[in-house]
Amino acid sequence: MRTWGALVFAGLALLACRVQAAEGPATSSSSGAPWVDDQALINQTKADVQTGGVLAVEGHREQLERALSGAKHSIDLAAAARPTSFVLTDGPADTLAALMLATTNKAPGATSTAAVENPYPAISFYLGTYYDEVGKPQDALRVLNAGLTLSTLPDMDTGETRAIILLERGSALMALRQWQDVLQNEDRGLKMSDLDNRVKAHFYRGRGYALTELNQLDDAEDAYKQSLNLEPGNKTAEGELKYIAGLKLGAPRAAPGVLNKVQKPAPAESATPSDP
Repeated sequence: MRTWGALVFAGLALLACRVQAAEGPATSSSSGAPWVDDQALINQTKADVQTGGVLAVEGHREQLERALSGAKHSIDLAAAARPTSFVLTDGPADTLAALMLATTNKAPGATSTAAVENPYPAISFYLGTYYDEVGKPQDALRVLNAGLTLSTLPDMDTGETRAIILLERGSALMALRQWQDVLQNEDRGLKMSDLDNRVKAHFYRGRGYALTELNQLDDAEDAYKQSLNLEPGNKTAEGELKYIAGLKLGAPRAAPGVLNKVQKPAPAESATPSDP
């Protein structure tokens, strides 16, 4: 049985990009800032996952689901805050783009704008990895799709967490055998700028896997070769190229495998994903 790698980052370290004006953000939801409590929730979840693995998300799952369901309202509340309006952002590029937009389209009544960390992409990611881990890819896809929309700039793939959400989303789509959707997902990831080579190689392997299942063997072979140019010696890519060569010679097709889960540290902590 063939397998593919899925990503479970044991401690996603999001950058705290806080660009504040004279008045800082509220410090509790009782002051009208639910995003602050939601940030504390995901921070605790990260800490528990670091020590207990992704299944530790279960202890926070209901709270995380509630936070995700209220995320749009939270983002709107932040934008409506006065006299300082807040934009919830996910990393430096997202912060820069959001603040430029906020400066161009200054909210009525706001005397200043500040960027604060957006907890919702990380909440989406951790829930998604948990659901993939326990064999619930439909739920994984639901929360990961939500995470792609819950930003100040939902139409721009500038968020620091966006790439790993897409990687995990690709794993959910693979589990559902939705091969055309896998291709679209991986291609979207490959269009992102400033990707680490090993992250980019993982997207190419996702393309290769889907193309193999679609019997587009030459294109699949090319995708795996591109992944090896970025990450030489990767055993998964090398094994898949041997499998494709066998198919071309008439070898029987193997059944698609199950998710092969591996714990990996976060890109922000200088490590990046790779398959076993």
